[in-house]
Amino acid sequence: MPAQCNHAQALGIWHLPQTIYTLPQSRLDSVPEPMPKTLHPAMKFIASFSLCVLLAACTTTTPVPLLVSGETLLIRGPIAEATATDFQATLRRQRVSRVLIASGGGLVEPALAIAREIWTRQIDVEVVGDCCSSCVNDIVPAGRSKAISGLGVVAWHGNMSHMSHMSHMSHMSHMGYMRHMGHMRHMGHMRHRHNTGQKPLNAKDLIEIRRLAVLEGAFFADIGLDPFLCWFGKLAPYSTHNLYFLDTDAMARFGLVNVVVRPDDAQTDLSPYQQGGIPSLGFLKVDRLNLVRPTTAP
Repeated sequence: MPAQCNHAQALGIWHLPQTIYTLPQSRLDSVPEPMPKTLHPAMKFIASFSLCVLLAACTTTTPVPLLVSGETLLIRGPIAEATATDFQATLRRQRVSRVLIASGGGLVEPALAIAREIWTRQIDVEVVGDCCSSCVNDIVPAGRSKAISGLGVVAWHGNMSHMSHMSHMSHMSHMGYMRHMGHMRHMGHMRHRHNTGQKPLNAKDLIEIRRLAVLEGAFFADIGLDPFLCWFGKLAPYSTHNLYFLDTDAMARFGLVNVVVRPDDAQTDLSPYQQGGIPSLGFLKVDRLNLVRPTTAP
């Protein structure tokens, strides 16, 4: 059950910027308690934790309790089955009109369950910290309105259709395939066991990857999102090894619309991530002519 707290308490435990840009009130007229622009100083506590969430391999999906303040709900940390269960239970008990999120990602199926609830109920989504993997692939696009307001990166590094595509590339060995996936967190526990020699990917693993790709693809089709958004940057001419982030024009080309981004997002200081093990994280300017979709891509 999510913890009940006041707004300052809910936000004070997270690494948020001292100044935060929110959706215009006209686009959040259903939200009774606007997000404050000046936040509690205790939020500095999470500076290192937020980065750890992004950098750590997804070998654990221990959920962090949801926090609720009025009609605002905060999702933080790894997305697990318990996260989706708790989220759905909260929606049955009360109205939620806005979701704040800061997550390095987690399990695909629970993220899709959360995303469908957000999309069906027309809930606004605001990113208040780092957001990668299933956080940015599935949950953010589901929002009625989307805001990227917190310092940190909201970045893509592949999705299930990417993994499915890679599994079709017969010239790549399993080990090369998994190294190429870089920081893929959807199936991180499989990747870890593969890379350590504990359990190479087998036919059952690949069936699961393709099953999740179908589920994710169906949701993307419902909301009008092109799944290529999540992994075009991994291909030439961009060839991003790890993660990439985009401006709103690039997002809109793939159907991710109604997004407000803090003005200095493209100038985000990437040195903490580079020092922490993500050297090729970067901002991409997208040239439509350079978007070459593989024949195996959905």
